[in-house]
Amino acid sequence: MISNSDADTAIDNGKPLKELVPLFPSRIMAYEYYAQKMAERFLAAKPECANCGQPTDAEPLSFVWRATVHTAKTVGSSFFLTLTLLMGGMVQVNQQNFIPVAFSTEHRLCPSCRQRYNLKRAAVGALHYLFFILLFVAFLITAIALVFFFVGLFYAHEMLLGVSSLLTGGLLVSGLLAVGYQKLQRWPIPSLLRRVGQLPFALEKAQ
Repeated sequence: MISNSDADTAIDNGKPLKELVPLFPSRIMAYEYYAQKMAERFLAAKPECANCGQPTDAEPLSFVWRATVHTAKTVGSSFFLTLTLLMGGMVQVNQQNFIPVAFSTEHRLCPSCRQRYNLKRAAVGALHYLFFILLFVAFLITAIALVFFFVGLFYAHEMLLGVSSLLTGGLLVSGLLAVGYQKLQRWPIPSLLRRVGQLPFALEKAQ
């Protein structure tokens, strides 16, 4: 890939990825360039903990980061894609509608930080299903409220206010749960690595 000095400067200065995108013909090219640079920068693990920064001789771990770049077909369906992620891949998404970009980096975690990381990952695994249940209920309530909204709009105006409030609340709760899910996925990431896995990149696994 051809070097881009402006992009290199932005990456070195820790600029968010959204500022990198205008420097390339497409988002995909920007993400691929970022992935290549991060993979090169962290090809070998430093002799320090990626969480607390203390020196350690622990075995290095391979961190795999992945971003899903959606096409125009899926831009308007992020809510349903979030549902799919929460379901852990139980629903199949047409792979023609998105392009995955991934890279791996090498880092060390001292024994205490690695134990803390494993505990957080286990907690996220449990909360994963709780978020799915809550999001499914919020989606169901929103869908029912939407149906009754049109009923009230054309046939029963007296119920319009209550249904509108329920619809607004359902959409708000669904949005908050979707944002909360994204934050939940980033919670276990060691603090010094959160800049490496900038959104839309998320930590897929560490092994």
